[in-house]
Amino acid sequence: MKEALRIATVSNVETSMNREYTAITKQIGEWWVGWIEEIPGVNCQEKTHEELLKSLRITLIEALQFNHEEASSRRVG
Repeated sequence: MKEALRIATVSNVETSMNREYTAITKQIGEWWVGWIEEIPGVNCQEKTHEELLKSLRITLIEALQFNHEEASSRRVG
């Protein structure tokens, strides 16, 4: 099942950006598994669909923050 996850990202105090990412989710046995189509490495598994979407959103935000910090450090250093 494909679902849109809308994420608000803030790069500084003055600008905010809304992006939409695609969550692919499916139930395998008693577990829900899912990943974000656009960002490799963002994948999770949870007991409920609701918990899975929450975990995917948190993991996606962390990955975006990490990628932003990594890119910023390369520009500076």
